Amino acid sequence: MYKISFLRNCTLTGEQHVDRLWPVSGRCCYKEGGYINAMNFNRILLVLLATVWGIFITSCERNDLFQIAREMGVESGAVYTVTYHANSASGGNVPVDTTNYTEGKSVTVFGNTGSLVKTGYTFAGWNTAADGSGSTYSEGETFAMGTADVMLYAQWVVPGTLDTSFDPDTGANNYVYSIAVQSDGKILIGGGFTSYNGTSRKYIARLNADGSLDGTFNSVGGPSHPVLSIAVQSDGKILIGGSFTSYNGTTRNRIARIWY
Repeated sequence: MYKISFLRNCTLTGEQHVDRLWPVSGRCCYKEGGYINAMNFNRILLVLLATVWGIFITSCERNDLFQIAREMGVESGAVYTVTYHANSASGGNVPVDTTNYTEGKSVTVFGNTGSLVKTGYTFAGWNTAADGSGSTYSEGETFAMGTADVMLYAQWVVPGTLDTSFDPDTGANNYVYSIAVQSDGKILIGGGFTSYNGTSRKYIARLNADGSLDGTFNSVGGPSHPVLSIAVQSDGKILIGGSFTSYNGTTRNRIARIWY
C-alpha cells in the first residue's frame, strides 16, 4: 500500500493517497482518501476520478513512478494495518484500528473495548496466531510494525487453568506468606525465603509481571526474620509486617515501611 504521485507523461503533477485499485474496462482506477496497493502491477494506468483535479494519469512503469516520487521528495513508503479477530467469540465486537502504519512505527495494542465474550471462557489478550502459538500482547503493550499487515486474534482460556505467561522458574527457596501487587503491575512477595531463582533476596523480593525477579528492587540486608504481611500505600510506599526485629541493621520490631 502506497502514497503515489500524479503523473502526466511520467512528469510529476501532484500527489494523493489512494486506498485500492479497481479494474475498470481493462484499466485501473483509484479512489481518493487512502493508499494504493500496486505491488502486483507491472504497469499502472490510473484515471483520476475526482473532477476537481481534472488530470489524466498516463501509463508508467511502477518503478519509474516511485523513483520520480523519491526524487521529488514525495513519500512512497509502504503502510500496513492491524486487524483484530474475534476468534470464535460468542458475542461483542472487535476493536477497530484505523491507523495506517509504516515500517518501524510503534503500535499500541487495544484492549477488549468491544466487550468480546465466549461462553465458558475468559478473555486473555491477543496473539498473532489463532491457536496462541505466536506473539502474545495485552492491552497497552507496544510493538514495532514490520513489513506486513498484522492480525491479532482474541485468546480464550478456561477459568482456573495455569497462566503460562507467568513463569517464576525455580522461584523462592522457601515459603511465600504474602503477596501484594503494585500499581505498575510489579509483584511484591514476602516469606521465609532467602533467595529467588538463585539470587539472594532475604525474606522480601519484587517480581516483574512475568514472574521473573525485578533486579532493581534490592533490600540489601533486609529484614532480620521472615515477612508475613505486605501492603502498598496509596503513595506507593510499602508496609511489611513479620517476625523481624530489624531492617538493614536498623531496629524495627515486626513492622516497617520501605521505599518502592
